[in-house]
Amino acid sequence: MSDTTNEVKLYDLVLVVELQQESNGKNAPFISYRYPSLFEVDPFSASVTQFCFPDMEKFPAVAMPKEIFSFVLTEGDGERRFGYCLRKLPPGTGARYPVAFSIMAYFPCFPLYSKILEAMAYHYENSSMKQLTEFVDSMLKQRFPDPGETFEIKMQGKGYRFTRPNDSDSLLEHIDLDTILTSLDETNILIIFAGLLVERRIIFCSEHLSTLSSCIQTAVALVYPFMWQHIYIPVLPRSLLSFVCAPMPFVVGVLKADLDEVLRNPMDEVLLIDIDNDCFILAPDGNPNQDLDLIPSTYIDPLRKLLKASAKLIKKNQKKKKDKKTEEEIRQMEYEMKMLKKDLTAGFINFFVQTVGPYRNYIKDGSFDSENFTEARPNLKPFLEQLATAQMFEIFIQERIRGVDQSGFEKKIDNYQKMQAEMAKLGIEDLDSSSTLRKKGRFKGKGGGWSTLRNQFKRDQPTSVDSSTIIGTPTLVKTTTERTDGTRVAPPVPKRPQGPSSFTVPNKPLPKAPGTRNTNPFRATASVSDFLSRPAPVAPSKSKRNTWLPQTSPSDFSRQVAAAGAAEPRGGRGRGRGFGTSARARQRPVSVRPVTNSLAAPRGTPPRRPSAGLLNSRKRSLPSVPTDLPPS
Repeated sequence: MSDTTNEVKLYDLVLVVELQQESNGKNAPFISYRYPSLFEVDPFSASVTQFCFPDMEKFPAVAMPKEIFSFVLTEGDGERRFGYCLRKLPPGTGARYPVAFSIMAYFPCFPLYSKILEAMAYHYENSSMKQLTEFVDSMLKQRFPDPGETFEIKMQGKGYRFTRPNDSDSLLEHIDLDTILTSLDETNILIIFAGLLVERRIIFCSEHLSTLSSCIQTAVALVYPFMWQHIYIPVLPRSLLSFVCAPMPFVVGVLKADLDEVLRNPMDEVLLIDIDNDCFILAPDGNPNQDLDLIPSTYIDPLRKLLKASAKLIKKNQKKKKDKKTEEEIRQMEYEMKMLKKDLTAGFINFFVQTVGPYRNYIKDGSFDSENFTEARPNLKPFLEQLATAQMFEIFIQERIRGVDQSGFEKKIDNYQKMQAEMAKLGIEDLDSSSTLRKKGRFKGKGGGWSTLRNQFKRDQPTSVDSSTIIGTPTLVKTTTERTDGTRVAPPVPKRPQGPSSFTVPNKPLPKAPGTRNTNPFRATASVSDFLSRPAPVAPSKSKRNTWLPQTSPSDFSRQVAAAGAAEPRGGRGRGRGFGTSARARQRPVSVRPVTNSLAAPRGTPPRRPSAGLLNSRKRSLPSVPTDLPPS
């Protein structure tokens, strides 16, 4: 690419940072590789080494997980440079120091740069320094890709493809959500979310760098379409712990080992959350819910339910991953995670569409009417008053006045306004306020109004419309009918189909099949009394098929058959069912031995084995099998 200025080039600086033990016994970071040249002066290099190893005291180590995290450095003119770091132990055994691979860039795109770091680490461990330099030089010649664009780097006949996710709108679809959703419950996530919107000072605490970085990245991404404008340091080195005393808003992360020193600093109105234990250590006035209480539950409850359901799905998939899964099951879990991120993104964007969406109505002649914006909706007034004074909201409005458009968010607002227009035709002027049909005096008491097909009519249903369904165009159905005298009634509900009250027993014998002879006494020519007095068949002792024991006492159905004089029911076609209809059963005459009900064994009792004499007498009483029968 010919244009490689700072505004478009992929990165600004590449560093490989390692640790060494000094003469005083303490560890110190040093730069073992740098591109561009190590001889060029860069004031940021020393700062980068501190962010790569804020916990240098705990090394060397025998084992450690691979960690990828990010940090932000702010220049004197306020411009930000985003740092991305990958730490891992080099190949080997025993206690050793980790190696940190770092990239400094002017763009926030964690998914893209994390893949580039993986490729850098591979070349550092498996290639020569010349090949590593060739790789990073090829990367430096690339411009920063557009959303969704892919570029390829070829080295020694092998291609490396990198894709920037389509992050033109919200970043939630392209970052790791597992860590924050499985570490914090939905209420604590919403408390942090509300604190960010009112620009509170927030400190995250954890034992692991990757946990700190992931949770802070996700929390800041929740505030889209706004962007956090103040101090943002996902991992705060020990030398910079005094930042927690800053009077301006900030979002920082500290390691658990530095927590005691942090608590000794004078801090005012700070939210300090322990990620590992899912609890707040510090909160303004001792009440973590102070900022969250500013937002009506109508807007918060859909987010709460969405976060709870998402965390449940993630934990379920994490348990599945521990077992060996097929490729189809893995693809299914990946698809579920993709849809989960889309649902979370839509849920939080929907929140801002409802709360901030009408801002365009208050921009006139290049200025924003903040007072009328906050006064228009009384139920949101306390929250909007705090939000309107936030710097990120002011920058958001200034960009809109200058014509900077975020198409994704603006399209959601357009859909919202179309829905408002449709609801106004039906008599509901504002979906967010409490001015519903009941408040207008059309219907008094509970119930009434309109509801979507997803929220079917109930007698005690409130008249307010579910605000979580305003995005899109739901199908509406009328749930009440108004009479001319002012009263109202529910629409008629069709009766459920009723089955027959009783079973009608046929009073005629079943027809015989043409061309057959009734050699089986259990067929239609047998009497009802013979059917009722039929002995129970004796099942073989080791058979798994002939285990059915018919009830020896006459049932209600048998009594109805006897009373109506009907023929006996048709037998089943399976084996060993007592009165089957196979060809062999039709040809074998069976002797019927009456059994009295008083001596019948209870149902389920195993049959007794007859004596040898009884078996011989039965064999002698059986007639010979006829041989002149036609085939069935």
